[in-house]
Amino acid sequence: MIAKKKNVSKTHHCYPKFFLFAKVGAGFLFLFLGLSVFPERLEAQSETRYEALGTGKGKTRDLALEEAKINALEEIVYHQARKDPLFRDLFIPEALQQGEFQVIEASQQNKESWIGKVRASVERSLVDALYVGRYATTVVNLLDAAETAIPDIEKLLSEAARFESNGVIASAETTYSQARSKIQEVLRYLGQIQDAYYFSSIQKRKAPELQKLLQSYDGTAQEGIARLRKAQQQLDKTATTQRILEIFAEIENALIPIEETLTQWRPVSASPQSYSQEILKEIQAGLKQKKGSLAVQKKTFVQASQGISQEDLYVYARKTMLQNRLSLVEGDLSRIEQRIQQELCWRSPVVQSTVWLINHVPTDIFSLGMYAPWGIVPANGYPRSVPLAWQAYLTVQGAVPLGEGGLWGSSSFYGGAEYSLGKDTIVSQQVLLGFYGRTLWGAGVRWDWWRQDPTQSSSPRFAVALSGGLSGSSYGKKAQRPLWLNTFWYEIPSGAFHMARYLNISYESELNPSPYVQFRWWLTSTSRNGEEAVPLWVGWAGLEAAFRLPILKPFRWKIRWQGAMTAPLQDVLIDGTLLETKGAFGFGLEYSL
Repeated sequence: MIAKKKNVSKTHHCYPKFFLFAKVGAGFLFLFLGLSVFPERLEAQSETRYEALGTGKGKTRDLALEEAKINALEEIVYHQARKDPLFRDLFIPEALQQGEFQVIEASQQNKESWIGKVRASVERSLVDALYVGRYATTVVNLLDAAETAIPDIEKLLSEAARFESNGVIASAETTYSQARSKIQEVLRYLGQIQDAYYFSSIQKRKAPELQKLLQSYDGTAQEGIARLRKAQQQLDKTATTQRILEIFAEIENALIPIEETLTQWRPVSASPQSYSQEILKEIQAGLKQKKGSLAVQKKTFVQASQGISQEDLYVYARKTMLQNRLSLVEGDLSRIEQRIQQELCWRSPVVQSTVWLINHVPTDIFSLGMYAPWGIVPANGYPRSVPLAWQAYLTVQGAVPLGEGGLWGSSSFYGGAEYSLGKDTIVSQQVLLGFYGRTLWGAGVRWDWWRQDPTQSSSPRFAVALSGGLSGSSYGKKAQRPLWLNTFWYEIPSGAFHMARYLNISYESELNPSPYVQFRWWLTSTSRNGEEAVPLWVGWAGLEAAFRLPILKPFRWKIRWQGAMTAPLQDVLIDGTLLETKGAFGFGLEYSL
């Protein structure tokens, strides 16, 4: 018997194939999307900087660009790094110093209006280091301060409730007001914290939790004050007492907008360096207005509170509370005004110019230096001060990039003793010019504008030089001094023939491993006239170390040792039996622009 073949629908066989193709197609689609998106995610993760564009307005170009910088940094804080106002106040002063800013636009709209656009770029490492460093420490300290204040607040609320239950209305309202004042103080600095990562070290509570708890305590205090004042209104009072309380209420209502404005200004006064000059000037003008309004309320208070007796407990308590409140508002206005005035004074052109002169980052294009006219020599186991000849110099140097290399040059104007232990007084100048790439080469000349030796005669000298060394990776860009420069000088002989007169050679070397450290050494052999016109062979050598500090950056502090040897010239030889040697440590100071 032949089995009957089942009638299987073709559609039934098509579904598995359809699902198979669908799965394969979906797999390729997800693979394509993954390959296209994954590199972007890798690229985003490899980014090391935050960048943002900011705009600003101001009466001058500088003010507009200043506001644009701060606006760009706020964009980084709030929208890219997603941090809170407390982090903003800590971050902006650091970013203004360490960030990079590119002016996109600076246009004048009218005589008193400029618009600026700036692109800010900040290392992510700065944000991360600040978040786990100063910000974390500040947040934990503020949370601990709030935790410490909470038991005192709870105690005040408990005492106020006890006074209220016993019917002591004046003491109850005073205690409620004290609790509310303390609560508002804590909420002011907790309001800057929106981060829910860090917690206090006392009760391990975070900022949102503490804020919610304190707000509930504040509501309790407000409700208690409202109940007490409602109860007081139901008591029999004279018309005079009623009028005094109405005046006090009017003053309290007038203080509310002043206190609200102070709440907005306190973060600015806490970190004024992170706000634009325009905002600071607006606050300064607003402070004058608020101080005028406060003066009116104080005058009204003094007139209304005259003749109030301590026997009227409630009215006297209201007077004391309002007097304290007026004093607190006045003190806050004065403190904020002082901080704003100090910051505006600090930003004034005169102060900023002075600060720049003594603490700018020098380029070393222009340098002015001198050496102290005294030194130190070891004598019998202890240092002894000795006089040295005065020396001063002025140097102008720099590099002009041309592709991968460029031109370099320097010119120095020198006055004083030829060397610190010498007796020749000179005014000379030298010029070096050359090319640089990875290495640098050059040539130069040196001549005397004026020279006087111990015989009071004038015999100017002339010398030629060859230079070579290493330029360094930042030469011609950030640095105007090469990494290592060696210069060989040959002085043109003068006077009667003698072998020593033709060995007028000098070697000078300067090493600049960093902007903060410099080393120099030199060696010279030449001939000069001694006293009574006795020709002398003179040789001197020296070693100098110079350094800069993180503060007073334009100043380079120098310490050096220099020694000299002299001997009379005889025929073609040097009389070694009359050789004299001397040496001393000296000190110098250089200022650079």
